[in-house]
Amino acid sequence: MESIAFTPGKAHPTGRVQLTPLDPVSISEEMWQGLAQHIAREQASGLRPIPASVVAGRWQQGNAAAVLYDNSIIAYASLVLIFCPANRHRFSQALGTEIDRNRLSAISVYKLAAVWTHPNWRRRGIHLQLIPSLLAQRHTAPPRLYTAVTVGLASSPMMAALGWKIMGWSEIPYTSSLIGFPVKGFERLVETRWWPPAGMLPYDGPHIDPRQNTTHDWSRFCHLWVANMPLAIELDNRFARLVKGDLRRWREACIAVFTGRRESPLNFFQE
Repeated sequence: MESIAFTPGKAHPTGRVQLTPLDPVSISEEMWQGLAQHIAREQASGLRPIPASVVAGRWQQGNAAAVLYDNSIIAYASLVLIFCPANRHRFSQALGTEIDRNRLSAISVYKLAAVWTHPNWRRRGIHLQLIPSLLAQRHTAPPRLYTAVTVGLASSPMMAALGWKIMGWSEIPYTSSLIGFPVKGFERLVETRWWPPAGMLPYDGPHIDPRQNTTHDWSRFCHLWVANMPLAIELDNRFARLVKGDLRRWREACIAVFTGRRESPLNFFQE
């Protein structure tokens, strides 16, 4: 897939800018290093340091989109593939049984990661254009499930504006286990931080819109967002049937598949 890059055009009276595609485009190592440094400063919003080589690699593979201005990257968003035909075989090995392709079809699951905008360019509608452009790079069939995690309020208003929905982590426990799950029962994973940081909880309630709900204590929770709620439920049911409702067995398989990977989706606070 081709790399995706834009530059901001003229600002509307509202302050929002229209992105203009760039083609061809070249991004220097210095610009990637600058992006990595900016992301490293955003720990309060849930982002964690990520190597320049990783953010650059995702873009070069067509799994990221960037906005460039004045020889700098001012906005970035990427996708991490966490379930697909390529790792279905590894799940088969971890589960000790061949996964019937017809039972899981060709659904792939992606996690939206490293979503960042330079402070001087925020609240201008950049990611409302950038993220749909990134997702449009993927084929519409077979279906893809896109997920995201927000720490506190963070980018929750943007996710709601994009039409994504919050789902409780235990509402789709098999699908959400591809991203993270409680360490209770998996205490050996405590040091790898596979769950929210101290003082925060996984949100397990119904969908709420941060643009309308002013009473929810957003700062206490990590929220799981999905772009397609029916597809998330359907896939969760398929995973559950695969292991006959044995959630622990499924999570053990997730550990076996992802442990040791440089970018383990289960450690979403490293994204």
